[in-house]
Amino acid sequence: MKKRKRFLKSWMILVNCLKKALDTSYLDAFIESGDNLIEGKVQVEDGRPAPQLEQQLQTLYDSVDKPSLSKEVVRQAVQLVMLKAIREDEIQANHQLTPDTIGMVMGYLVVRLFKQQPLTILDPAVGTANLLTTVMNQLADAVHQPIAGIGIDNDDSLLSVADISTTLQGNSVTLQHQDALGELLLPAVDLVVSDLPIGYYPLDDKVTSFKTHAQSGHSYVHHLLMEQAMQYVKPGGFGVFLVPSQLFATPESKAYWHGCRTQLIYKDFWLCQRICSRRNSPKNQSCSYNVMVVKLSKLIK
Repeated sequence: MKKRKRFLKSWMILVNCLKKALDTSYLDAFIESGDNLIEGKVQVEDGRPAPQLEQQLQTLYDSVDKPSLSKEVVRQAVQLVMLKAIREDEIQANHQLTPDTIGMVMGYLVVRLFKQQPLTILDPAVGTANLLTTVMNQLADAVHQPIAGIGIDNDDSLLSVADISTTLQGNSVTLQHQDALGELLLPAVDLVVSDLPIGYYPLDDKVTSFKTHAQSGHSYVHHLLMEQAMQYVKPGGFGVFLVPSQLFATPESKAYWHGCRTQLIYKDFWLCQRICSRRNSPKNQSCSYNVMVVKLSKLIK
């Protein structure tokens, strides 16, 4: 606890100093400070920060004992500094972090799905990688096997934070800056986890091949992301999603996730297992799904 507090205090001082010196947003100062922390050196561009401040900052960077920081200390520090950036810069709702309680409960579910084996995890809406690394860290402690992650997002600032977080934690994560509903060059994965963004996908022509696309108007992006992500799951693998309570109320979801019946309140976890006739089936082979919805309200009592 003391180590986390010292690390967090030092990082916030660094961010505040860079924000003022570079006359930039809190988020950009956070990213700059994270890059400096990884490199162990203050980056100077166009004479900023000034030499005196550069020396002060370098002393602070040198005081951070990175090898002694656990993955969770780093993850929680990144989370708290990012929360400060969200407040300071009034960042939009879809960029909010997944709360730790939800991440821990999702990890609790995932740990019980897998035996001791190497795993690859995909998050198609990775954001800052807070949820992905929460689950990865829990799995690593439980299965004692290599855990690799893949994160996709179309926001380069959030991916920069994700890169800082995963690098400082020492997690093996590949980050891709692209639209997760485009053509993805991904290996098959054992697990998908995601706190899905809620809203409409504006590019109607791009998703006409999706079974969950709307017959008229824009399609729900969370429907599309679930359908897309599950295509990359190995037969027998799982998808665990945080979903809105009315997920199955739309005609598109009922048509695709047939057999699902639920009465949910607020948000819940949606667990899906991919079942295919052949173990090494290609992405486009017809597969079916076993589906279960777990009520979040019951898990966190």
